[in-house]
Amino acid sequence: MGRFIERRSITKSINYKSAKLHQVYTQNDLNNSIPDITKRVLRKKRYSISGQMKEKPSISPTIYSYAIGETIDLHALQETPIFRTKYDVAYVDSHFPDVLHFSQKRDIPDPLIPIKEFYIFTDGVGVFWNVSEKEIENLLTQIKIYTENPYDHMVTEDEKETMKFLFSDNKTTTEISQNDEVVFNKNISQDPTSINAILERYAFSQAMAASVKIGIWENRLAGFAEPLQKSSQALRKGKVIWRRDETIKMSGEFAVLRHSLNLKTSLLDTDFYWDRDELHNYYNRMAKYFSLDYRIRLLNSRLTYCEDLAKLIDNLQQHRHASNLEWMIIILIVVEVIFDIFHFVKPQPVTVNIVNESDAKIKSIHE
Repeated sequence: MGRFIERRSITKSINYKSAKLHQVYTQNDLNNSIPDITKRVLRKKRYSISGQMKEKPSISPTIYSYAIGETIDLHALQETPIFRTKYDVAYVDSHFPDVLHFSQKRDIPDPLIPIKEFYIFTDGVGVFWNVSEKEIENLLTQIKIYTENPYDHMVTEDEKETMKFLFSDNKTTTEISQNDEVVFNKNISQDPTSINAILERYAFSQAMAASVKIGIWENRLAGFAEPLQKSSQALRKGKVIWRRDETIKMSGEFAVLRHSLNLKTSLLDTDFYWDRDELHNYYNRMAKYFSLDYRIRLLNSRLTYCEDLAKLIDNLQQHRHASNLEWMIIILIVVEVIFDIFHFVKPQPVTVNIVNESDAKIKSIHE
């Protein structure tokens, strides 16, 4: 009996605390129910120290990844004489015509490293290996000629990714070091221009290109933050500040962004690696380094919130429109009733002419 009373008292205490905690957390959830879509996922930080960011000196060559525009016409780009005179141009794989590989011609030596190349993806991204920033700037100017909806220069610069790479005879496998460098193994270092070496760099390039493309989508979604915030605050006051056409346009923006993220892009497609396990492993390492999966899930989650908010506003607008129509009908009915009442209360005199056939006289009777 004593144990039963003790167990019962413990159960009551737990239930009381649970109810109290539930009440507190529910209030907090209500206060923080609107996600902040302006927050950006922090990518891998490089060369950071406590309190201040400093550049880490390095003599290693650099990888640069730039988002150039929505799409690039690779077929027209590969026929450009300005590229063919200096670079050997070819598709990475004939079965996957979504990326072009430009490698420096062998008769143009480089004193730093025996490779100088870049990959151009049809999704509007370029990844440059051991190419100077000045030369990249000139290349981007030429590439934008064949780009649909090129991005603003400031956006391209803000979303770019950089990373060092080197070749090591001491490594048996290619890896990303603790110094945030891609270190290629001894087999690749012996022949960095071989097909296997090019495919390895392509695997890293695709993940890096996907990172900057996701950055563009994150930037675009953050641009909707201000109108969404104003709309949410207005809803809290019982007001709808968007017009119907604005709601439709905003819903369209969210639909286009989700379509680009989940269906349109080929940068997140890994079919190329289905029979290339080692290359798939390299892609996954780089994808994990830039938190691609997490950022995609977060983008989809935030898009879901934005779409739900747009649907809520659209439903409210439809309800308001239907309510206005109902009131218009009611007002018209009331006006018609008033006219009918006025007609019966104050009837107008009517003249009736009676014809007497016998004497052919007409009499007027006023009612």
